[in-house]
Amino acid sequence: MACALTLLNSTTGCPDNEGGLQYSYVCKIEDIATITEVSGIITVLGMVTTGLWKKLDYDKDETSYFNQTGERTNEVGSLKYTAEALLKFSGYSAAYKAWADSASDCCKLVFYHVMGNGTYVIQGIEIDVSATGGFTGTKVRDTKITPSSMGGTAAEDSRLEVLVKGKSKLQAPFTSVTPAAIAAL
Repeated sequence: MACALTLLNSTTGCPDNEGGLQYSYVCKIEDIATITEVSGIITVLGMVTTGLWKKLDYDKDETSYFNQTGERTNEVGSLKYTAEALLKFSGYSAAYKAWADSASDCCKLVFYHVMGNGTYVIQGIEIDVSATGGFTGTKVRDTKITPSSMGGTAAEDSRLEVLVKGKSKLQAPFTSVTPAAIAAL
């Protein structure tokens, strides 16, 4: 991407800048055949078949997040972004263990996150028009999960915490594909 500088203003008035995540969907990168992007926004996700996106409806307790932290090697080198999401599910069960054991074996995951302000972002994909299908997975480090089962103390809730992490050359793309469309894919 060539260097370009344009005007950027902070939103004034009463913007919807609420953080956190509402819910997410997940699939494997090989489940996505193609994407269509317009001005950096993914407008179409072409899947290899239907029913591959799985909804993750985690706790609504203001603990979920999606952050992208930029870093440069030796302060002057190439720019990379560590994308990290935290998803928390209350409880401690065999079903959570089975899900964590199965999902943690996946090496290249894609997450569709519904942000607190209602926007949609896709973690685990980098737009690359020269690549097959118009995209790749995260180029520096694959997007994977690290699950942790927390029994907690009597003063805490037991829970499954899922850390979703990958490293890319570009920030995660936004999408105009709606949650209803994702559920139908």
